Amino acid sequence: MTVNWIHRPTLKPGRSIELLFSSIKPYLVKHISIREFTLPGIGDLNRDASRQHKFLKQLPPSDLTHILGDVHYVAPWIKDKQVHTFHDLESLLQGNYIRKYLKKRLWLYNALKYSESVSVISQHTNSTILDLYPKQKDKVQVIPNPLLFQPYTDAIQKQKQDNFVQFLSIGTKANKNIEGIAVAISKYNKNYCWHIVGKLTPEQTSYLNSLNLNFQSHVNLSEKDLSRLYKSSDLLLFPSFYEGFGIPIIEAQAHGLPVITSNVTAMPEVAGDAALLVNPYNSDEILQAIEKLEDLEIRKSLIEKGYKNIKKYSLEQVAKQYINWYKQVLNA
Repeated sequence: MTVNWIHRPTLKPGRSIELLFSSIKPYLVKHISIREFTLPGIGDLNRDASRQHKFLKQLPPSDLTHILGDVHYVAPWIKDKQVHTFHDLESLLQGNYIRKYLKKRLWLYNALKYSESVSVISQHTNSTILDLYPKQKDKVQVIPNPLLFQPYTDAIQKQKQDNFVQFLSIGTKANKNIEGIAVAISKYNKNYCWHIVGKLTPEQTSYLNSLNLNFQSHVNLSEKDLSRLYKSSDLLLFPSFYEGFGIPIIEAQAHGLPVITSNVTAMPEVAGDAALLVNPYNSDEILQAIEKLEDLEIRKSLIEKGYKNIKKYSLEQVAKQYINWYKQVLNA
């Protein structure tokens, strides 16, 4: 079996999609032949379309072409059997009516129309697609994101101080609910330090300072430094308003952290029974979950369940699911 992988232009922001597939590739190439191609362009459809159309017409034939994400509008230009992977649909559902219509038509509808199958990273994303296109239920396959890095061996958990809690939050975008977490922590009556991974906006910084919070912002962390921060923390605060998946949940579980996350979108599915679920719009619920984790037995139980939960997100397990998906499509 030969599969052509189609990457988005290198100038597109973010490289998480590329990291995912480069991580599972060593497991895949034991069973299939993979050829990788990066689309030309600057990440602007109006300027790139003609070049990309010509580029795709010149690709060598394959048993299957896999669009890895973010460039699903190329579906009509693919000659071979094709499949697509969707990582996040939230951007398709934002903006004014015309913008949303065009993106759903060019990205989602085209992929469903021209492909043999599409994969999504969570049942939540699957449900979102089927709400829009219920007749396409047989075309959608759920394959989760893998856990991309394990704890570093030198990321030793430091000695805890009595009544001093190290909170950890990952991400500062609007959906990460930094302000809601801040309100909850402002009511916490014990010593703490809140570590936030990601660049805070001036408005966020001003708001956190207005609440007299003890916080530290961390940007541009290496994987090793992030692992150390996970290890030195007491719990992950991740009550987002929405997530297409929620990688920090399983990263925290791999590092032995209890997790507080939201009871909406993909987060309950990803966390399994190894997290405390809260309403992200209710800061009192977030605070109550923090206080509940002061119980050592509850903490130990969540940590043990977390170690069990992450087994289904191993690189090898996720790679097997992609291989089985490819075979199912070709044998259909």
